[in-house]
Amino acid sequence: MSISKKDIISVENLLKLNLSIPDYQRPYKWTVRNINQLFNDILEAYRDNLSEYRIGTIVIHKHKDKRRDIVDGQQRTISLHLINDVLQNSSGLSIPKNKSNISKNYNEIKRLCSSLTSEDKRRLYDYMTKKCHVIIIEIDNEMEAFQFFDSQNARGKALEAHDLLKAYHLREMTADSEETKLKLIEKWEAQITSELANLFTGYLYKIKTWSNQGNAHYFNRDGIEMFKGVPLDQQFNFIQYHKAAYLFIEQFNRENHQELLGIDALIPFQIDQPLLAGRRFFESTYHYMYLKREVEKIALEMLPESVSPNNGHEQVGTRYIRELFQCLLLYFYDRFGINNKNPNIEQLFFKYCYQLRCINQAVYEKSINKYALGRNEYLNNKLNLFTAIRDARSPRDIEMIEIDDITFEDIAVKYQKKSFDKLRQAIGVIEGD
Repeated sequence: MSISKKDIISVENLLKLNLSIPDYQRPYKWTVRNINQLFNDILEAYRDNLSEYRIGTIVIHKHKDKRRDIVDGQQRTISLHLINDVLQNSSGLSIPKNKSNISKNYNEIKRLCSSLTSEDKRRLYDYMTKKCHVIIIEIDNEMEAFQFFDSQNARGKALEAHDLLKAYHLREMTADSEETKLKLIEKWEAQITSELANLFTGYLYKIKTWSNQGNAHYFNRDGIEMFKGVPLDQQFNFIQYHKAAYLFIEQFNRENHQELLGIDALIPFQIDQPLLAGRRFFESTYHYMYLKREVEKIALEMLPESVSPNNGHEQVGTRYIRELFQCLLLYFYDRFGINNKNPNIEQLFFKYCYQLRCINQAVYEKSINKYALGRNEYLNNKLNLFTAIRDARSPRDIEMIEIDDITFEDIAVKYQKKSFDKLRQAIGVIEGD
């Protein structure tokens, strides 16, 4: 890492720097709780008369044209500006009159300062600007600046995987206009954060890993690498084919050829295919968000009340089973098309998943991982439905798969109760005499 400059500067000098926020940064997310913590830390240091108080580290990417981007420390820097503006009775950040985090935190700082005398506010301002310091790290190489951002946010309280992937793929959009990038960012930020996180960690990562016979106990840094895709400037044969296919499908849909042929718009994404870095990462994410919601609807409609999340008390193990079921549905319909619903295959997946729920008193993530890979010695041993979907040439290849039958005696005592009659019936449990 070639650090061009490392220094300790006062908050006063930090606030004088002309800093910009790059596209890959997430919006200002600090809450009232965060701003309370920062403000009270500074206030306590002032009252304790500490000779110096270190607030943290700010990492900056210095461009050749002298422009400076905040790589790490954006939240803290904006918050210090807010405190500075309140203490000086100014509004240098043009505080919006709405319910944004900036507006809420600005008003919270005003509330915190309302109990201070004018003299206290003046002295606190002097203390913060002159006695409070930050460590400034300047990096003059763009690639290394991003890598630093990436690595810093992969430790401790990390950014979500989708935040890091957004940052990475925005960087890869070298041929796209700023307007295109801003539109993508706006659409990305409009998504429900928990859904984005679940798409990558709960669906795509597991499907990709299980279909390649790998362990998917938990999502780690390797999972992020999986979704960085292939840069567009690579010229290898395998990627040239996929780039050409993407371009053809985009033009085909743009010119509405599908209407002339009486077919649906072509979808240029498949979980098994190489992902092209940049704009198409965002487009594929939105496609799979839609597909995820569709298969979740299918699953919910099939579930008996006794194991449905709609009953208000879905157990953790039962949720793991449902998530496995939904992963199978998403992978199958990704390959063969969500517009070609197949109740037979939906039922086969349902039987496969909920058999495991019934024969086990408890189900853990490791149990799911082992079962998905066909390593459960007692049920459907050596059957990996994910590799079966990967290799299937038609839905018929999946329909012909035989699933083990289980008897009433195989089931855990809990699932022998009358309240689970519909579940046992749905998975074809062989009842005793």
